Amino acid sequence: MANQDFEERTDAGAYFVSSTGGAGSGSVESSTRVQKGATQQSMLRFLNSKVDNEEGPKVEEKMTPAVTKEQRNKVCLDIGRFFYENRIHFNVATSTSFASMLRSVGNYGRGLKPPTMYELRTWILQEEVNTTKALVAGIKDTWKSTGVSLLSDGCSDMRNRSLINFLVNNPHGTVFLKTVDASDCIKNADKLFELLDAVIEEIGEDNVVQVVTDNASAYKKAGELLMEKRKSLYWTPYAAHCIDLMLEKITELTQLKRALIKAKKLATSFITISGTITTNVFSREWNSCAWAKKADGIEALVEVLRIVDGERSPAMAFIYGAMDECKEKIASNFDNKESSYKEIWDIIDEKW
Repeated sequence: MANQDFEERTDAGAYFVSSTGGAGSGSVESSTRVQKGATQQSMLRFLNSKVDNEEGPKVEEKMTPAVTKEQRNKVCLDIGRFFYENRIHFNVATSTSFASMLRSVGNYGRGLKPPTMYELRTWILQEEVNTTKALVAGIKDTWKSTGVSLLSDGCSDMRNRSLINFLVNNPHGTVFLKTVDASDCIKNADKLFELLDAVIEEIGEDNVVQVVTDNASAYKKAGELLMEKRKSLYWTPYAAHCIDLMLEKITELTQLKRALIKAKKLATSFITISGTITTNVFSREWNSCAWAKKADGIEALVEVLRIVDGERSPAMAFIYGAMDECKEKIASNFDNKESSYKEIWDIIDEKW
């Protein structure tokens, strides 16, 4: 609207540069003092100079370390504002595509016209779909030579439906296959077996080396049925789920449960408005508790959980050694007295 108003006023001769160098409006007689074309050029030069001053350093400005830092701060503030206004999670800044985007913008230089909303939902989106399809096709071509793991990841949506995401993994990458509404079969081993079996058929039995699910009883039974029918594959429960079950069972031990209850009571007393918890919490009861002095073994178990539940580590290459080390730390905490640590070891062995 402002640009249109500027053009209309300029065409009508309402803007001109006064003899004193200022800008003003005047009658038809005064407008004849300046040609319309010259007026437009003067205003455009003014507007362009304002853009130059606002968008970055002039070409001739020497890029000293101080200037470089100042300009980077301005760019970072603009990026931050984009994140805040659009409620974008901060971990998006670790995305490789975010870094690639900024690199491409920098390579293009000043004057880049950003993509419109229309472009983002049409040709740009289609190009990315084509790129993704080509990437997935390339990974699928390797399935026969490497074999794959079929991953079943359950979740619930806002309508309380039990959904299962099926993903296919091999050394070349993980491919999302599909999502299935399994509300009617999530606790039925026979129906789960039929569902998993159909997905294996879709991928190709010769390609599937193992099927990975959580450790719920229905999945466990379905996994056994799968191995009975398809002799070339194995059912494997999630290592992370197994360790979750271990920790849950261990916290039910009487001697540990009492200590945890006391610790929770202390912690909730120190929760601040910002949601942080004061780290220096001292308690005579807690400090006198034997379990407070023997946390290394449990911490080791949590470390194993971090390994298997991480996004980067090839967990299965380390998991068995890490679990053995965890058990040894627990035994060491109890001075290698079997009667003291056996109960915990039994829980670990049972879930493992």
